[in-house]
Amino acid sequence: MISCRKTLKGMTIIEGLVMLAIFSIITLSFYEVYSNGARLALDSKRRLAAVAVANEQFEKLRNIAYTSVGFVDEASTALRGTLPASEREKTVNSAGSSFTVKTIVQNIDDPFDGTAGGSPNDTVPNDSKKVTVEVSWGSDDSQSVRLSTRFVPDGIETIAGGGNLVVNVSDSSGASVSSATVTVTDLDSSDQTQCVTESGSCLFVGLDEKLTPRYKVTLSKSGYESVETRDATATLDPIDKHVSILAGQLQTVSFAMDRVYTITFSPKEVLSGDVLDSVSYLIAGGRLLGTNPSDGNSPVYSLSPTSVTGETSISDAPPGTYFVDGPSITPSSYSYWSLNPAIVSDAFSVSVGTDGTPSEFSLVAIDMSRPGVFFTVTDGTSPVPDASVRLFDPLDPSGYDHTSTTDQFGKVYFPHDEGSVLLLQDYSYEITATGYHDENGTATISSGLAEESVTLSPM
Repeated sequence: MISCRKTLKGMTIIEGLVMLAIFSIITLSFYEVYSNGARLALDSKRRLAAVAVANEQFEKLRNIAYTSVGFVDEASTALRGTLPASEREKTVNSAGSSFTVKTIVQNIDDPFDGTAGGSPNDTVPNDSKKVTVEVSWGSDDSQSVRLSTRFVPDGIETIAGGGNLVVNVSDSSGASVSSATVTVTDLDSSDQTQCVTESGSCLFVGLDEKLTPRYKVTLSKSGYESVETRDATATLDPIDKHVSILAGQLQTVSFAMDRVYTITFSPKEVLSGDVLDSVSYLIAGGRLLGTNPSDGNSPVYSLSPTSVTGETSISDAPPGTYFVDGPSITPSSYSYWSLNPAIVSDAFSVSVGTDGTPSEFSLVAIDMSRPGVFFTVTDGTSPVPDASVRLFDPLDPSGYDHTSTTDQFGKVYFPHDEGSVLLLQDYSYEITATGYHDENGTATISSGLAEESVTLSPM
């Protein structure tokens, strides 16, 4: 009898899983490379098509007379031409893609023969026309091409007529803002002229004379706040007002235009730091637009009072002051301490700098059902910051005993951390501050939060 024994070989489960992982990594890597390559190839194809679309637009303009290069609804007589208003922005389909085509015609005051209002003064500043064509195929700034060319008159310069306007654009630090689109609109006829700032400035030549402020100026740029002039009304005395134009005169106006950011407000319990999703409040602030004459010239901001609940992010927020309306905060089961970080003068106001910081703010809330003591220390009229406040159990030497310092609003809260517990009983306190007499007393916690107002006497 012959027996035959065979040994079967194979992979273990672990070896199989390792092989599968390696295969997956290699496959995903090839897919990522292929995907990026395809995306870049498509983007290059669209970019080439966009350049072709822009050149087609230029060819249209090169086939018309210099005096016709402009739009029929231009507010500027020097730029008024024969192009229909629909040519300012239109949609073009090419190479299987849809493109948005924007065309801007603006006057160029060549410094070779002086400039308008400069030295020497160029009394005929419409030296040439600059045409900018922007072709975009997406919302990202990188998904666009922008080409420019200049058109010059056949003969010598001619008087444009009307008046001239220089618009200067800078940010709050004084730095010039380039590539911002400035639009001047004649409010009587709705005719408008556009210009893209170079070195933070735009020149508009040949605007019809308006003895009353009937030209509206608007500024726009991706990533920046929108700015516009306004009429004075019963409820708004604007800072940026509409513009008037005198024939033969040069009018100069300046605007501040800052980047926008995303800022976040979060109601948080003071000890746990938990976000309170049930807390509702009103937020206002942002760019200062002017004052309201009807209520004693109170400030008017770009963000009017807006009701929000819980953690809230505000996008496209310009630098400036923002406010939470204290009386509007609900529910009343919490006592609301302040915003953090708050500005010095107001517990419920914050300031966002021109660099977008700080961008996150906490609305500090105290649970009124938890036994605690909330001190407010003043000298009778003003808060006393940096006062040392000691709260302790007068009967139990091993009981609660802690010292904290008042904040800029003269306020401090006990217990000082999540792990400490205060009981329903009397506690003693001692308050000391430089330049004031010491103050002692008793804080009684009978059912939850006890609020103590203490007045210090100056030495």
